[in-house]
Amino acid sequence: AELLKEPGRAVEAWRRVLAMEPTSREAIRALARLSARTHRYGELLELSSRELELVHDPRRQVQILERCGEIAELHLGDPNMAAEFYRRALAIDPGSLPSLRALGHLYRSLGRYPDLTEMHRGEMQTLSSPERIERLLHELAEVHLRHLKMPSEAAQDLREILKRRPGSVPALDALARLLRSTGPATELCTV
Repeated sequence: AELLKEPGRAVEAWRRVLAMEPTSREAIRALARLSARTHRYGELLELSSRELELVHDPRRQVQILERCGEIAELHLGDPNMAAEFYRRALAIDPGSLPSLRALGHLYRSLGRYPDLTEMHRGEMQTLSSPERIERLLHELAEVHLRHLKMPSEAAQDLREILKRRPGSVPALDALARLLRSTGPATELCTV
């Protein structure tokens, strides 16, 4: 109880335990909690990475990597490091929505649109929901058109939606607008 009131003493006590038992998950977790409580995020990241080495459950590994990504982005201000943690989490679980969303947000904010399109393409491989796939294809079309200035790729994304759902009014409208603004009118006939 006395150590709880004095985090500095508690940290030193747990560090001694960890020095004697380097693989003690209890010591690592206790130090991680204290590091978070005292806003020592660099140490928290190091402890989380250390815990990651001891964990063999893929779901837990993904959780730790996602936590590391949050720490790197929100507390250390390092979006590139955060992106690397999320990429590692996705290498274990390609369908992890928290990692996909966080990485997508980071790629957008960093202007890394080629990486964003690659990530979305990979995400589509893991999805079974036609609605989610269609939404991603719309996003891809927007990124290709507005950010990468690749109207032919945007048209291809919209055509992919129409191949999957021929009567998609939003895709037909977007493709018609795109072709009117960029290409010969004869291309409209290939819709």
